[in-house]
Amino acid sequence: YSGAVIIRLDDGSELAHFEPVNRGAADRPLSNAEIVEKFRVNAAMLLAPHRIAAVEAALLGLDEAPDARAALAVAGQPA
Repeated sequence: YSGAVIIRLDDGSELAHFEPVNRGAADRPLSNAEIVEKFRVNAAMLLAPHRIAAVEAALLGLDEAPDARAALAVAGQPA
C-alpha cells in the first residue's frame, strides 16, 4: 500500500511526504528485530510485560518445539 501525508503550516506552506511502498511489504521487508519490536508494541496494548515476554519466547521457540499447540497455549492464557 502506498500512502501520503500533507501538513499545512500556519504560514500556508506545506510539507509533504509520499511512501510508494509501505514498510513490511515484499519490496521493503522488515528485519527480524523490527518484527519483534512491532510485536512488542502491538502486544503492549493488550498484555502485561511478563505476558508479552512469555508469548514472544513461545513464538520464537516454535521451530524447536515438539508440538506447536503447547508452545502457543501460552498466548491464550489470561493476561
